[in-house]
Amino acid sequence: MITVKYERYSDDYHRHIESETFSGLNALADWLFEKAEGRYEDKMFFVNPDNEWLTHEKSKLRLDSSCISVRYDSSGYETWILQINKDGKIIYSTGRFTNGISHWNEEVKQWLRDCRDRQKNPTFNFG
Repeated sequence: MITVKYERYSDDYHRHIESETFSGLNALADWLFEKAEGRYEDKMFFVNPDNEWLTHEKSKLRLDSSCISVRYDSSGYETWILQINKDGKIIYSTGRFTNGISHWNEEVKQWLRDCRDRQKNPTFNFG
């Protein structure tokens, strides 16, 4: 079971921190892909965990709210993933709720690779 803290953002006056619970990272991915309208490559962003520029600041990992995000959905809000907890442990954090310390584990890095692949090579079950 995972719990996700995210921000729904429309503008600086319309922003909300919310949380959702999912059965796993694949269910989270399905939820994010369902929010995207139009071309996935235009509407979603998953940071590349293999880019070395993420550790440019004194060799510390630096993640921000745009690292896992969906641009404006049908409600007019963007969705920015801020933290993912699995079984009571933080497996991904932008640092917003962890004293500025960003973190991700290997499971999240592989999930991001899979999401990036799904974004670039979508498949659908047309009848």
